[in-house]
Amino acid sequence: MKISLCVICKNEERNIKRCLEGVSAVVDEMIVVDTGSTDNTIEVAKESGADVYVYVWDNNFSNAKNYALEQAKNEWIIFLDADEYVLPNQAYMIPSIIKEIEQCDRTTDGFMLKHISIDEESELIIETNRLLRVFRKSTLRYQGAIHESVFKLNGKMNFADATESDVAVYHTGYTASNMVEKAERNLKLLLHDVESNNTNVMTSLYLSDCYMGLGKFEKSVEYAIEFLDKNTQVYGFNAKPYLNIIRSLIITNTAEGKTRQWINKALNLFPGHPDFVWLNGLQYLAEKKYSVALEIFFDAISLSKEYNGFEAVTITRVMSEIYNHMASIYVFKNDKINAFDYYVKALKENKYMEKAFEGIITIVSEYSFEEIIPLINSLYDDSEKDILFLVNNLSGLRKGKLLIYYANIWRTKYNHRGIIDFYTLYLNGKYEESFKMLCASVRENKIDKITQVYIVVSALLSMREAIVHLAWSKVDTSFKRILEVYLGRRDRLLVEDVDSLVDLFSELVRICDDAQLKELFNIKGYIPIDMSIKIALMLMNQKKYELALEYFDGKSSPLEGAAMFQFGVCLFRLGKYSEALETFKATINSGFSEQQVIEYLNWSLSSRQQSMGGTNEN
Repeated sequence: MKISLCVICKNEERNIKRCLEGVSAVVDEMIVVDTGSTDNTIEVAKESGADVYVYVWDNNFSNAKNYALEQAKNEWIIFLDADEYVLPNQAYMIPSIIKEIEQCDRTTDGFMLKHISIDEESELIIETNRLLRVFRKSTLRYQGAIHESVFKLNGKMNFADATESDVAVYHTGYTASNMVEKAERNLKLLLHDVESNNTNVMTSLYLSDCYMGLGKFEKSVEYAIEFLDKNTQVYGFNAKPYLNIIRSLIITNTAEGKTRQWINKALNLFPGHPDFVWLNGLQYLAEKKYSVALEIFFDAISLSKEYNGFEAVTITRVMSEIYNHMASIYVFKNDKINAFDYYVKALKENKYMEKAFEGIITIVSEYSFEEIIPLINSLYDDSEKDILFLVNNLSGLRKGKLLIYYANIWRTKYNHRGIIDFYTLYLNGKYEESFKMLCASVRENKIDKITQVYIVVSALLSMREAIVHLAWSKVDTSFKRILEVYLGRRDRLLVEDVDSLVDLFSELVRICDDAQLKELFNIKGYIPIDMSIKIALMLMNQKKYELALEYFDGKSSPLEGAAMFQFGVCLFRLGKYSEALETFKATINSGFSEQQVIEYLNWSLSSRQQSMGGTNEN
């Protein structure tokens, strides 16, 4: 029994050696068909022991693959893409599987192997599947210009399932950075097939996938439904149209009833499939049914470890997202311990997830510098990519002392400077220096809005009138009026100054303490509208709940609706559960009874009972 490896490729010098070397010890020949490489793919393939053939590309993957089959001398074929590979310590089992098939059932055309797609940039598993990669040359050929599939020359195909073996095919072709490019390429080929009336049963599903990857969700739903209307059953792909439909509906905030109808249908058709359980939880989260969503996320995680069905599974690519959602729900519930644990889980799945990093830094912000640094260093190393992530995000989170530590590594190890030098000064109270650096770096009449905010903030916090005067000369009319009020040269602002004032206040709440903010916010009395609620919500976003309550109380008219609810959230965050409970009751009685109010009311009741030793109350 002899085996041939077949590969078609173009510009795969990075991958082709790994692909060939993985199985070279178990095959008798390696056929590489190159479709127009302009790099060193052909040379690398030859050096790795492959016989290389050149095929003039005709926009049809099946034609190129069938040409490769024609060059192969042996009956059994391992057909891999250039960005796929088998680990050498697993490849040796493939001949054993073939031998067992030859002895037991010679009508078997080939066998399925585990197929694991990995995003090499993030190192995340993005999909697990069962795909045909080993088959008989005498019975099968490829069809379809793109997403080519095998068909039997005569009769019905008969495949064995070897996915329980330790052999897996790993695929690294799709990364976050090239998904759009490949979707655009695939869409062009598919639309050409449609125009040429050269479609097959899978074309609609492939079109749905392309539109999903391009963010055209309505088109993705349209073609997924078109595929379902054909009642086609395809091994490993029957769940895919439902996934595309449900994900698209959730992303586009489609009416709750329609989305849930599709989710329930999928849950019935594919019981135990973790992707649909996860999406069910995501929909409950969108409906603000946080407690239910949390329980379903737990179920999805368990099922992701247990699922052994035939359908492709994509939950692995969103595991960090699931953990981050769970952590966020625990934050809502005032459960910082579990929130911390799940933010860590999220970052261990994807350490470049900015939301999870922000969440964990917010939780540990009350810890000492000496305690936080070891935590960060347990999640990140001193590679250039990690340090860049840290300095960018610590700048964004306005964590000056932590920024100094990692900016020092950024400068000394990698010799980078730039905007980080400004933030290092700005976030550590060096306002006069940061102001001068800004002024030196910008051109007259070319200053964008955010830079003007930094100029105004640096000037105000420098506590130097001369710098405030200089800032006045560099900013637009609205900021000029705001600075004139601070300088005592103006006694009122205009309604059109509100947006600039909001931008200014939004920055101040991120870097000032409560005493500074109270003084700086006095300017709100100079504008002819009540900004109390806007300020309170800004403070809430920065977890300054005590001060937020003061501005809620300072509103000129009684609180109602959403504002009353947010007032209750502040009380809840501060552990004032009895007051929070009464506020949420009043919110509901006033007619504002959204689901999230009910969630917080129940959490307040539960937390109050726990604080009172478990006493039951109505």
